[in-house]
Amino acid sequence: MKYSILLTGLLAFGLFTAKAQTPTLQSVTDNGNTTNNFIKINGQNKLQSIDGLELFYDNNGEAIIQNFKRGSTLTYAPMWLGATVLKTNGRMLINNAVDDSNVGLRVNGDVRLSYRGQSYIVNNYVTLGETVSGAATVLGNNAMADRSTSERINFGVTTLDGSNAIVMSNNLGTMFHVKPATTGARAAGDKWFSVGDGTDEVMRLTPNRNMLINTTTDDVNYKLQVNGDVKARKIKVTQTGWADFVFEPDYRMPSLQELERYVKEHKHLPGIPSAGEVAEQGIDLGEMNKKLLQKVEEQMLYIIQQQKEIEGLKKDMKDLKTKLKK
Repeated sequence: MKYSILLTGLLAFGLFTAKAQTPTLQSVTDNGNTTNNFIKINGQNKLQSIDGLELFYDNNGEAIIQNFKRGSTLTYAPMWLGATVLKTNGRMLINNAVDDSNVGLRVNGDVRLSYRGQSYIVNNYVTLGETVSGAATVLGNNAMADRSTSERINFGVTTLDGSNAIVMSNNLGTMFHVKPATTGARAAGDKWFSVGDGTDEVMRLTPNRNMLINTTTDDVNYKLQVNGDVKARKIKVTQTGWADFVFEPDYRMPSLQELERYVKEHKHLPGIPSAGEVAEQGIDLGEMNKKLLQKVEEQMLYIIQQQKEIEGLKKDMKDLKTKLKK
């Protein structure tokens, strides 16, 4: 009986001692936290697997953490990094991008944001994003697409500085917006405009390939439409047909008496639009120049005709004086 109790006690003590002496990760690292061994974490709930998270230091002096499938074909598996913020004090290369020792992030492949209404942002000011509807792309300076409201563009930061935005819409064209600097700060997130509403819009390239300046009304018949004055060093108008037909032998001009009656009745020259027509429809520069030249050429013919009449009268006067002297 004594031997049985003693044996039981020794066995219990041995098991307790063995359990107490089983090393833990804490106890191992307490005795030293460096190793040149390959470290691998695999399986789940103690189920072993040939796949796993591997941590090691290679011959090139690079520290490597990888989730690797070591089956018949060696492949990488997804690895999740969970944190509120991931920080690095060096450069980051993605998908075997080549390091140029300068750029902080290099990606070998496409970069895609997961949701509309999100933007790429450079130091708060420069942005590239898409509206929530997906109907417009926004390139902004202190301007960015709203994250929840469709077609809304907001100010990017709270500042007195001006704002600029290029909005590329799939049905409205490309619009250019300019907001000058102000004496009162605009708050980040405040609404600036909705796509297509014309707020601070200075120019638009329409789907009809027309250019609108200081207007949002597109007349499809005109390539350039400007609401305002235009200053240019030189303008060249290519025109078919000119007013030289006035000098053709069969061209008939109204007499001065007919012209006088017409002007008294209509208050403008024949073939020239009235003030009301110009106010309503505008004028074609090329066509108007042709009409004005036509009137100048007609005037020259009137002057030539009158000069001939004057010369004839002078001759008659001279002949009459000669006769009177006899």
